[in-house]
Amino acid sequence: MFEIEVLQPPRNNLQSGGYLFNYKITQNLKKKCSCRLVEIENKDLVKYLSKRAKNKSVIILDSIYLKYIDYSEIEPLLKGRNRRIMLLLHLLPSADLNKENSTLTLKRKIQSRELGWIKKSNLVIIVTGKNYKKELVKKGVCPSRIKVIYPGQETKILKNKEVSNRVKHPVRGVTVGSICPRKNQILLLEILRKIKPELYEWTFIGNMDISPKYTKKLIHIVKKGKMKNSIFFKDQIHHTKVIENLLQSDLYVSTSVQESYGISVAEACSVGLPVLSLNTGDFSYWVQNNKNGYLIDQENTKELENKMLAVLADLNLLNQLKISSIKLSKEISIPTWEQSSSKFEKICCSLYQ
Repeated sequence: MFEIEVLQPPRNNLQSGGYLFNYKITQNLKKKCSCRLVEIENKDLVKYLSKRAKNKSVIILDSIYLKYIDYSEIEPLLKGRNRRIMLLLHLLPSADLNKENSTLTLKRKIQSRELGWIKKSNLVIIVTGKNYKKELVKKGVCPSRIKVIYPGQETKILKNKEVSNRVKHPVRGVTVGSICPRKNQILLLEILRKIKPELYEWTFIGNMDISPKYTKKLIHIVKKGKMKNSIFFKDQIHHTKVIENLLQSDLYVSTSVQESYGISVAEACSVGLPVLSLNTGDFSYWVQNNKNGYLIDQENTKELENKMLAVLADLNLLNQLKISSIKLSKEISIPTWEQSSSKFEKICCSLYQ
């Protein structure tokens, strides 16, 4: 019998899709095998792995470690047990680097470190999206090394629930995701500034502490644009409350520039909420143009603006989208956390054999 260990840096009360994935997978695995989620500081990872070198365990490393630790530091520890360590790659850490939190030199250093992990090693890599697997293959990673496990769905929360198909002004809009440059909420606020505030009430749900400077910019735009009565922020609410907010909304918008999966968009589509989004992650698997929303090329932000103006101004159009979205939601198949954890366990078992 072997143990499964998922290692991640301390959360420090931060919430993200990656941390939710790690927690849900380990909680479900605990029901049927020996599994634990272990928080290890970046500086202590090499020491921890050296102590665990002879243990009968499969170790999964969260991709956040790639930002701080060179592959060469742990390579000597992998001899003889290379097949029993995996990477859990939610997103390459360099995706969250920007002018606020890094220099060009630092970004290149971290990108080089990432390539060391994903190309020089023979480690199996778990990703949470099919399109993200394609991106890694383009970077030179062998496809057979990459396993896709979708995040699960909260069946107890979502069972037999869907949004109301009645829409009126103000339209209730919602966007979920940590407040940070990669999620690109400023673009959405700049679009909303051009729309009469009486047409909408918009709620941004997500961690407001990841990028304080960026959060301040958003709050400044709201004040300057005189939108404080139509724009609302909810910081780090429980996932159950996130779902409740989706169910109470009329429209979901994502302006994120990069995702590996996009759990909030998947959940919005699964409850019948129309989605307007820049195209990234696996969004194209759920959003069908002119049926349950619109997918727009990353470069074409003017098209996103035009679609938002049209949908918020024309309730008949939004009502049609909502009715179609509710109908299509019956056809959307997202795994449960139990199904995702079972697939995770099978991959771990194949490594141990």
